Order: sequence, then structure tokens, then C-alpha cells
Amino acid sequence: MAIGRMMAEARQRAGLTQEQAAPRLAVSRRALAYYEAGERTPPPEVVRAAARAYQAPELLVALAGETPLVGVAMEDDPLEAVGWLREELREALEAAERAEAMLRRGEPTPEVDEQIYDLTTALASYLVARGRQGLDLEALARQHRRKIADRYLRRHRPEGVAA
Repeated sequence: MAIGRMMAEARQRAGLTQEQAAPRLAVSRRALAYYEAGERTPPPEVVRAAARAYQAPELLVALAGETPLVGVAMEDDPLEAVGWLREELREALEAAERAEAMLRRGEPTPEVDEQIYDLTTALASYLVARGRQGLDLEALARQHRRKIADRYLRRHRPEGVAA
């Protein structure tokens, strides 16, 4: 599915009109209409803004899928693709540990952020390839939102309050 159509469906699920959504994406209503109709390709920053505004992580997955990376390997050699993901994950975990130490010292973390972005792009590319193979990305996104909400509630529920 084209990213413009995905944006339109996500906007509609969020209960927004194009006129309501356009300012949240920092675009005109006319530009948003062009993107959603597939007449123009939305810039990456607009897709990222839409993902945030519509709470639609599948847009980020689709955006990352525009650069195949692991997704191409997934179609050719799934085992190799998973190996690449493991390597990216290992590097990202090491980067996250460095970032934690740097943040405790009040230092910036640009190289760590780059590694986390690399992992995110590789994972998104993998998910896009799996989506082409039949994985229901919307169901996966709903499941993820529930899991994150449950985790948040467990951490922030006052003691003695039942679930």
C-alpha cells in the first residue's frame, strides 16, 4: 500500500479531518490531500509527524521500508537478514549502555543516537518485508500499544490500587 493511502487511513482512524490534521503536520490541507491521494510523495518529516499525530507507528515502518536494507535480504535469505538484525541489536544495546553512562554524566549522545537509528531502520525494514509476506502490521501495532500501556500502568499505579 502506498504511504499516502496509509497516512489517509491512519488519519481517519485518529478521527481527524484533513483540515484538522494539516496544522499538526505543518503542511497545508491541499498538500496533505496531494500526499494522501498519491499525487505527491510526502517528505520523511511529514510522515514522521503523521505517525506521531495519528499514533500510527506503521507509518514509520513504511517510511523505513522505502530504503530496503534488511527487507531485501529478508526476501532473498531470511536467515541472513535475521543475522543482520542480531548484529544491529547487539551494537544498539552496547550503544544504549554507553548512552546511559553518558547521560548520567550530562554528556551528549549523538553517536549513540545514530546507532539506535540504524537499528530502528533495520527493524522497520524487516517488518515491511514481513508485511509483504502477510504479517498484519496494524494488529502488531495495536498489540504493541496495549503492551506499552500495560507496562506504563504497572509502573505508575499507586500502591494498593488493584489493576
